[in-house]
Amino acid sequence: MESLAPGYVITRLYTLGLLGREQYRRLDATMHLRNQAAHGFQALVTPEDLVGVAAVLSDLLKEVEVKAA
Repeated sequence: MESLAPGYVITRLYTLGLLGREQYRRLDATMHLRNQAAHGFQALVTPEDLVGVAAVLSDLLKEVEVKAA
C-alpha cells in the first residue's frame, strides 16, 4: 500500500505527470508552511499563498470533473 502522507502524494502526483511544475511547487511550499504551524513554529502565510493554493486546487477539481463526466 502506498503512503497517504501529503508529501508523498504531492511528489507522486508530480512524478505521474498529474501536477505541473508550478502546481507541485505551490503545494510543496504550502505543505511546508502547514508543517511549521503544526509543529509549533511561526509560519508566515500570505494572501498570495492562500490564493495560489486555492487556484491549484480549483484547477485539479476541474480536471477531475472533466474526467468523471
